[in-house]
Amino acid sequence: MEKTSKLILSQALDLPANERAILAEQILLSLDLPDSKIDELRATEAESRIDEYEKGNIKTKTAQQVLSKSQRK
Repeated sequence: MEKTSKLILSQALDLPANERAILAEQILLSLDLPDSKIDELRATEAESRIDEYEKGNIKTKTAQQVLSKSQRK
């Protein structure tokens, strides 16, 4: 780690926890760059799932069923 990075890290660690969390989130978001290949794969998967749903090959659940199951856990 370079001198500047070490200084920034040292200063960041002196921040209150909530400010460190915000800073960490912003740094992580800066690493999440758009990727057209991933976007294309997601779109293809979504279309495939829609097609399977429309053909009746996928069973669905109501929002109430999903929520009641998650509340039991």
